Amino acid sequence: MSLKVTDLRLRRAQFELGPLSFELEAGQCCGLIGANGSGKSSLLKALLGRLQISSGSIMGLPRQRAAIGLEPLLIESWSIQNFIDWYSLLAGRSPDETFLSALKSYRSMKISWLSSGWKRFVEASCVLSHSFEIYFLDEVFVHLDPRRREQLESLIHKRLQAGAMVILTAHSSSELNKLAFTCRQIVLDEGTS
Repeated sequence: MSLKVTDLRLRRAQFELGPLSFELEAGQCCGLIGANGSGKSSLLKALLGRLQISSGSIMGLPRQRAAIGLEPLLIESWSIQNFIDWYSLLAGRSPDETFLSALKSYRSMKISWLSSGWKRFVEASCVLSHSFEIYFLDEVFVHLDPRRREQLESLIHKRLQAGAMVILTAHSSSELNKLAFTCRQIVLDEGTS
């Protein structure tokens, strides 16, 4: 399994990204680094087929894919358990409960009661509890305390070890250099690469 992006360009109004080329193999992580507005989320949306590319090609994009952070998944009036159940229906499979162990005693809590960091952790843990070939993680570590960040890194690492591909975004190289696993870095600068 391999994802190959060749000379990809995105153009919208005054924004232009690319040309951008990279390859990602099973079990590998790629980090997109850049300031707000540099095109990280737009690139993820293009890879997911939600934004049309201007030119270039995307080959080998797996059908089994999941995204975190590109649009809200959590429903404020639901409990954590309601969200786990709903996402399992959406994914079409049961979760791997080992990925949800940190949520065990919190499952009855309403999403609306959670801090921003907890919401992100719940969302990410739930999505990662389902096996996909590729995960798109947009600023997945935002608002996390050190303990939850370490737990989330561990979950991502497990998916990489199982052969999944991961593309994540961050604002700086230092954020990715702290990871407990190797993550190739692509720097996007003001919409260009």
